[in-house]
Amino acid sequence: MKQKTKYQVFISALTINLVVGITYIWSIIAKELTNTYGWSATQSSFPYMIALASMPFAMIISGMISDKGHARTSTFTGSILWGIGLIICGLTNTFLPITIGYGLFFGIGVGLCTGTTTATAVKWFPKEKKGEISGIAAGAIGFSSVYMSFVFTFLIQHFGLSRSLLLTGIVGMIIMATASLFMKSPIQENTTNTIVADDFSWKEMIHTAEFRKLWTIFVLGDSGALMLIGSIASIAKVQAGIDNAALIVMTLNLSNSIGRILIGSLSDKIGIKNAFRFSLALQLINLLLFRFYNSFGLLLLGASLAGIAFGGIISLLTPSTGMFGSSHLALNGAVVNTAYGAGAIIMPYISAYIVDLTGSYYVSYLIAAVLVFGAILVTFTYAGEPVEKHSNDYSVKHAFTH
Repeated sequence: MKQKTKYQVFISALTINLVVGITYIWSIIAKELTNTYGWSATQSSFPYMIALASMPFAMIISGMISDKGHARTSTFTGSILWGIGLIICGLTNTFLPITIGYGLFFGIGVGLCTGTTTATAVKWFPKEKKGEISGIAAGAIGFSSVYMSFVFTFLIQHFGLSRSLLLTGIVGMIIMATASLFMKSPIQENTTNTIVADDFSWKEMIHTAEFRKLWTIFVLGDSGALMLIGSIASIAKVQAGIDNAALIVMTLNLSNSIGRILIGSLSDKIGIKNAFRFSLALQLINLLLFRFYNSFGLLLLGASLAGIAFGGIISLLTPSTGMFGSSHLALNGAVVNTAYGAGAIIMPYISAYIVDLTGSYYVSYLIAAVLVFGAILVTFTYAGEPVEKHSNDYSVKHAFTH
């Protein structure tokens, strides 16, 4: 029975993740809002910014719910909110309703689902299979944004933006809500016997210097990539006159998935700290060169590098949070991931405001590059090793070579 249940949970998680990850095609929606409804770049970035800021906080809630054995509640509620958000967007083309629908309902729905699916599925499998299951489930989120780039472009061309959002919201909600009925937490793995005394709770973790360094690396390192992800279709239009950027969006999202796998695996060999530096350096170089990407081929290259760098940084979230222990890994990871939300506010908004003023993204690339360089500097003070509790003092265990 347990063997059957764990595969039902895995398929349920995979199904939800294959639908929920359309967040990363916002640039296609934003371009349509600008071209068809006359939104400014600042306005079209706002719903995306609010959605990305909402997700990490919803993930904290989902972690709490799932840890108490209610994974189904989290994913079902998330599915309904996700669908309602897109339906609201499909019923209007005005700023406030779309910001509320996409930014809050949709964003919270994504957080409740993604904060539960992969973590719950992994718990059902033995230690030697956890990495594989986690990689497949997380990769599904990236893949959903790949195929949805084409699907959503097709829908817009034939039905317009509003009907496309409405149709996607209804169909996606039905699929996700149905799949969530098969989501189940392995209660037996969530007993107090599994909590190790030396592991940090989230309240203890946030008082450590290592947490502050880690959070800073993520917030500065994510900002530029989140700006590119949310604006890549508009960048293609402004810099190269490309109206249909679906392939470029797809390439960025596919590279995001590949980067998670490649950099995640690389970190096992070179260590978390060096993996951070590699991903951040790649992103820095790409941002400095992005203003020169003025053709379809060069934009494909830039999108690929941006996706790999961003995916690489995201892949290090769980292993870097693991230095605070594994007993509260899901909730601690969600707390660290609030940096993702902060990064979503910083550069996408600044970039959109600058574009409205100057008509180009050149200054935005430079500002993002400065932030990423700041993240690189922080890595030279970051230990990247397990943290040990000694009364009220925290010190780094030099148990690892990396």
